[in-house]
Amino acid sequence: MEGTDDPDPERQRSSSVAPAPPRRLRWQPPIGPCLPRAPTKRRSLWKELQQANSMVDLYNETRSHSETARRGALPVDQAFGLVMQPTPI
Repeated sequence: MEGTDDPDPERQRSSSVAPAPPRRLRWQPPIGPCLPRAPTKRRSLWKELQQANSMVDLYNETRSHSETARRGALPVDQAFGLVMQPTPI
């Protein structure tokens, strides 16, 4: 340390010490009252999809096949891609 040209000995001492590595941030629980757990996004989306599919089925039952053929239109569920296979959870 004595061989450096820096006239300030305090700066010499601090520059020779390696800086401490930054501390890793850890998860901390939220501050405040605990709220009841909301339903999971996957489950609520699945329920919403089932409701939409049942409404589409009901709509398609009320429409006659001849009307669909005459217009050359796809049934609603096929046109919008609403029918999905269940995803295993």
